[in-house]
Amino acid sequence: MDERAVLFIDGNNFYHGFTKSKGGLGYPASYYMDLDFMALARKLAIKRQVKEVRYYIGKVKQEGDLSLYTNQRKFLSALRRDGVICQLGRVEKRKSPSKNTKPLEEWLAAPPNGEFNLEPDLRRDLEYLCRNNVSRRLEAWLNDLSAQDIRLPHDVYKALQQFRPAGSGTVWTEKAVDVMVAVDMLSMAYQDDYDVAYLLSADGDYTPVVGAVRNMRKKVFAASPLYGSALADQVNAFIPLKRDFFTGLWRETTPS
Repeated sequence: MDERAVLFIDGNNFYHGFTKSKGGLGYPASYYMDLDFMALARKLAIKRQVKEVRYYIGKVKQEGDLSLYTNQRKFLSALRRDGVICQLGRVEKRKSPSKNTKPLEEWLAAPPNGEFNLEPDLRRDLEYLCRNNVSRRLEAWLNDLSAQDIRLPHDVYKALQQFRPAGSGTVWTEKAVDVMVAVDMLSMAYQDDYDVAYLLSADGDYTPVVGAVRNMRKKVFAASPLYGSALADQVNAFIPLKRDFFTGLWRETTPS
């Protein structure tokens, strides 16, 4: 009997890997809107039976820039027509990230000339602070940073010190989505709804649930245009998605 597969898509994380110019694929957002996720699921699963494709994203509120709300409704409607199950978290207003958070995030993804080799715990801390746009916490963390305390090479320490947060205003921040993914992965594994889980994300925060699911004798594969070392260490295999993987997976457009 063919193995049963379920895809769990962390929409925000997967989108950023798809559209990010440095470290990601660099596709325009319009190509993401036109991506056939059911076809993607079948291509990933190969000969496995795709039971469900589940897409998780924070629900945009009908305020502020209404184009975001309208575009998300159209996108989710298209997913549902294709048979994708959409699970919606929430978005909340938060103080905006520092203008220096983005360069730090890019620096972590691709250190200049590959010359910096950060310890795993340090990298995870910085990735968390960047990903969650917590400018004040990032500033405090950098102020308390000691090259001696964490045995950080002096050149790396100096490089980190140039990223000083000074954000203002507000941004929308996604909440609860990763928890929803984790709960569904675990509960569906417990109910024996699948044999193989495909997690479309590079987020290291999923490592605990991946471990729990694998302890239940289920296979877990992560797939993303981005690379997450913490997650890669826990899954059965990490599948890096390059541009050529998406050939033939579009509803209408044909990217070059």
